[in-house]
Amino acid sequence: MGVSKPSKINRIIFKIIFLCVFIFTIVMGVQLTEIVRNAKKDDSAINYIESWDVAAADGEILEAGRVYADERAYSEDFTLTARLPDDIKDDSILCFMNRSSVKVYINGVLRKEFDRSNDTAIPGGSI
Repeated sequence: MGVSKPSKINRIIFKIIFLCVFIFTIVMGVQLTEIVRNAKKDDSAINYIESWDVAAADGEILEAGRVYADERAYSEDFTLTARLPDDIKDDSILCFMNRSSVKVYINGVLRKEFDRSNDTAIPGGSI
């Protein structure tokens, strides 16, 4: 008992479609990689805050630049204070790359709060 002719044709059609989708995926991956690699990065669109005052829970205050790392951050609270740039726009965002709870105050008013307990522990979480 052999395989019926319609079954063989279905397999061939499936293989052709699968091969086309596979090739399309590879071509699109290469194209998108080239687009990202060759994209002009406009650093003027990013407005870094160059200086932060860092106040530890024990009262120690120090000045930090764009990056600050301290082992105590895993067990203590810190207060980061900085002056916002004068040329900040209404549609600007503030980004902290950390896995901690964060409260953002502007002129003493709580503007946004991120609670780590409500966040997912996977890339793409809210913090």
